[in-house]
Amino acid sequence: MIMSPAIVMEYIRFRAKELGLGEAYILRMKHFAIPPQQQLNLHTSKDFYVMIEMPEDLRVESDRGVYDLSELDQSEQEYEHRGTIQISNLFNFTNHLKMIQVIPD
Repeated sequence: MIMSPAIVMEYIRFRAKELGLGEAYILRMKHFAIPPQQQLNLHTSKDFYVMIEMPEDLRVESDRGVYDLSELDQSEQEYEHRGTIQISNLFNFTNHLKMIQVIPD
């Protein structure tokens, strides 16, 4: 499943305003390829990432929360991530994740 571009952009505008950025930010499209059973670690400061697709076999954990559809007892999935971000591939094949990075200008 993929979020529509309009929803993602509206969410980013809202969050940037809420965080005091106004319209002073830069967007970067990120496409991560994570090898089987491996993880990728990102360290952010003032920027944040918004997932634009919802992969089934990835776990994304950050200071904001967790996205992991394999955790059946988890009642909420987080699509915005910041701080220390750990992306784990739970699958036996390379998996992909697309996100938009929002960088204060």
